[in-house]
Amino acid sequence: MLVVGAYHGTSLLSRKIRFETNSPISHVSIMQLPDDVWNPADGVRVNVLYRVLDTCPVWEAWAVMNPFSSEPSGVLKRTGIDEGHTAGTKIELFWIDAPVRIPEAELVRDLDAIVAAGTKYDYVGLLRYRFRIDRDNASRMVCSELVHCVLSRRGIYLIDRREPHKTAPGDLYISPRLKRLWTVTTGNAANGPRTRRSPETGVGAEKRQSKTCNGLQSQIWPVPA
Repeated sequence: MLVVGAYHGTSLLSRKIRFETNSPISHVSIMQLPDDVWNPADGVRVNVLYRVLDTCPVWEAWAVMNPFSSEPSGVLKRTGIDEGHTAGTKIELFWIDAPVRIPEAELVRDLDAIVAAGTKYDYVGLLRYRFRIDRDNASRMVCSELVHCVLSRRGIYLIDRREPHKTAPGDLYISPRLKRLWTVTTGNAANGPRTRRSPETGVGAEKRQSKTCNGLQSQIWPVPA
């Protein structure tokens, strides 16, 4: 199953994004977890969840602010929730309550294609949060743009009437399509609780008609007839 991770970042950049977007969330990603992590009858199988958090695939658009750092930036596919993130970062995990079938295999191929294309991080795009810049760069993305663009291209709209390049992490966080699965903390994947609980109720607003991305998707995916 594919889940959306919403991060309560603590770095200087994370705090600035949270302030500029008036949200507790500074970053989002897409993760792939085993299907048996959750089901409607039993809720969350936390023993399974914590066993895979340090090895599950994570796709995210990642910024590196230090020009002398050797850390990779851009759209990345990482292994586990800890890679690249400060220990102790709180991550809320959400399952996607979509009105259509979630084409997991196709979404994974789409995400891998964006990574393989060498898509860079849209550093100038960060300025839109402060200066309300309307800028769509087909070869660059921020984290929320990646999540919204990939899902909307397959008919899954987390937020409506908002183009992907204008979408902030906090916008996705209040999506009515996201239902809270569990909350985890980086650096603690192997030491989580072993109990089973039901998922929490998601938060969000009413769904509206949406637009999809058109810049990057035309390079990665064939345009439907």
